Amino acid sequence: MEDKSIPELISQKIIKMIKDSNLKVDDKLPNEKELMELFKVSRNSLREALKILSSRNIIYIKQGSGTYVAEQTGISEDPLGLLFIKDRKKLVKDILDLRYILEPEIASLAAQNASPAQVEELEEILAKMEKQIKKKNDFLEYDQEFHGLIAKMTQNIIIAKLIPILNETIKVFSQEALTTEYENTLVSHEKLFNAIKDKKSNDAKEIMTYHILFNKERFSKERSDEF
Repeated sequence: MEDKSIPELISQKIIKMIKDSNLKVDDKLPNEKELMELFKVSRNSLREALKILSSRNIIYIKQGSGTYVAEQTGISEDPLGLLFIKDRKKLVKDILDLRYILEPEIASLAAQNASPAQVEELEEILAKMEKQIKKKNDFLEYDQEFHGLIAKMTQNIIIAKLIPILNETIKVFSQEALTTEYENTLVSHEKLFNAIKDKKSNDAKEIMTYHILFNKERFSKERSDEF
């Protein structure tokens, strides 16, 4: 067995330990000394293994505090590498095409399966978003939270794993659009919330479809001379 494979093997053992111990997000792992004794490895090999896990967003390390289980375990903030795509205009067009395919169905499923607690949480996010919009302030964070929670509302574990991708696509669109649409965004999100709250899945699907198509048309008009 080559030495270079040891950190990878240790990282796999740590993943198994996290699963077997049923550790949750923000739960603390044993300290370095305990992990070294548990896996009978050197400090250097262990630290390399922890770097591997950190790069994969399985754990995060707080200096002076310890090692913890990461949120959205195993999924990076930019899993598709959108940051490195040079043709940003084509990227946004393709992002909106993807969202047009996925998000109306996600909204429909969310309306069917959302729990009362999730509906209440969505309303709170919408209220924060409304405050930002009315002040003409940046509302990206709450927009991402809004769409991310809708994905969770489906109660589908695979769709929930798409949240980092959805968040990154929303971020890219926000960065590349030449203007910010405040009024229409607020109205469409309010309508979408009400449809989900009232469990009107067809309405939720139609509203999300309109929301994506509106942004597609807006972006196309802004960049009409570039396509």
